[in-house]
Amino acid sequence: MEKVKHSFLKRILFTILSLFLVFQSIHLTKALWKEEELSSVECFIWSFLLNLFVTGVFAFLSFAFPISKLFNPTFYSNVSASRIVGLYSFFGVKYFKKLLMFFYWGRKKQRKEFFSGGKKGIDALDFKSKQAEIGHFLPFMVLLVLSVVIFIQGKVLLSALILAINLLGNFYPVLMQRKLRLRLQVFQNIKK
Repeated sequence: MEKVKHSFLKRILFTILSLFLVFQSIHLTKALWKEEELSSVECFIWSFLLNLFVTGVFAFLSFAFPISKLFNPTFYSNVSASRIVGLYSFFGVKYFKKLLMFFYWGRKKQRKEFFSGGKKGIDALDFKSKQAEIGHFLPFMVLLVLSVVIFIQGKVLLSALILAINLLGNFYPVLMQRKLRLRLQVFQNIKK
């Protein structure tokens, strides 16, 4: 009973946080739209915050709900393995992964939280990977559209910074999750 109560409270809290970030994202976007001129430092700060807010909206939703199930299963397997590996290599995602391993995922506790081991652990890792991917793919698309709109408005530096931070914060993680699931497929095929 306690676990159900905790899960329910977690969903409510994360939904509220997500809605708060939706409001903040809209408010910030409107403010940026009206702003005539921004310094380089302001462009960096605002683009970082916009990325943080928009990504947070979907991150909190993915922590609370199985949003990966909203997409057809073919979404997660529709890209060829060679294309994923090629993009991973072209964008140098392995260096980004090394940074994540050094600063966060290198700790045993964090890795164990994502993968508990065993056959059930592989299925759980697959699900968590899809949750993580969709939690980064959706904000990537929203921020990509926003960066194009802001570029059209003539705010080139702001648009470029939004796009650059979006690539690092959302596109790279999507590629990492896709590559992870390529490796998982080997184990899932053995399991069958």
